Formats: sequence, structure tokens, C-alpha cells
Amino acid sequence: MKYLLLALPATLLATSAFGQTIEYSGRATAGFSEFRGDNATTTTAIVSTNDGSSESSRAINPYGKRLGTGFGASVRAQRVGKIGLLTAFAGAGWRLGGEKLKLDALVGPELAYVLNATEKGSGTSSVNGGWSSDLSRSPANRLDFRLRGDVTVWRDRVGLTASYSYGFANYQPGTTTVPSPDASVRLARVGLAYRFR
Repeated sequence: MKYLLLALPATLLATSAFGQTIEYSGRATAGFSEFRGDNATTTTAIVSTNDGSSESSRAINPYGKRLGTGFGASVRAQRVGKIGLLTAFAGAGWRLGGEKLKLDALVGPELAYVLNATEKGSGTSSVNGGWSSDLSRSPANRLDFRLRGDVTVWRDRVGLTASYSYGFANYQPGTTTVPSPDASVRLARVGLAYRFR
């Protein structure tokens, strides 16, 4: 196994001798994410406190299985070989295609850093009436290593792209009641790509 791990980078470096070119593309995507794992939940309870001068509310478990939405923009540099081999940030894939359409399929790692996490919501309770929550949440891990599969269909310089990322990092901090929590992210993206070169 050790030799395989050493041979893979050497093989990728050697492919430059096969006439590879570097392509740059920009991507704009819509993202759909959810948490999965033993502690991801479809429903949660709200804890409200009122000390007479102020009131606060928070979710017991904010890591839900319902889809959240977002958007993103990125720039990618990838090597394309004469025989269709693709390499981009330690990922590898293949380009297939004919005269008008080309298909890029790529699998590899993705590294994400959580800049900010906020719990935000509102609702009504039969006991306390209305409640609202707007709290900053610190994830257990800010760095998330993910496995990503990516497909792009190109027509000339414009492409349609779709990807799926499987996160391995746990986002939920441990507590006395849940010492080993499990809430990791799954993320699907769809969007447009434009090849600069």
C-alpha cells in the first residue's frame, strides 16, 4: 500500500510528458446541504429562558436533516491530458466526448473551513407564545475533509456542473449527555461553469 501511495503522485507528475494542458474555469453553483449521522435530527426542542429582564431561546440540536440552501463561486485549475486524463487538487478523472459535447468526471478530496455557523429560527409555543433564536454556534470541527464527485458537461466554453460531497468531520460538540456525537454534512451542488482557457 505504501508503494501505491508513492507511485500515484509520481505517475501524475510524469503525465506532463504526455502533452497535458492546464485549463482554468469559473463556476457558480447553488448548494443543497443537510446533516447526517446518529445525532442529525428531523425535529428538535427549543429551550427558552426568561430572567425577567431578557428572554433567550435556543435549539437543543440545531443539526437537522432538512435541506438547507446556499450558493458558491469557485475557480478551478485542472490538467487535461491528450488521452483524456484529468487531474485537479489531488483528484483524478476522465474526459469523454465527441464533436459538440464533452463530459468531465472527477473524484477527489475537498477541504472546507467553516467561517461562521449561526442558528436562526422562530416559532410559537403553547406555553410561552412566540419565540425566536439568533445565536452563533461553534462547530466541533472548523476544518472538514470531504470526498467529492464532480461531473461537468461542456459545450464549447460553457458547462453544466453537478457535484456531491460527503463530509467526514463531526460538527456537533460533545456534551455530558452526548459524549460522542455524530453529525456530518452532505452537500449537493448544481450550476454553470465557464472555461477561460
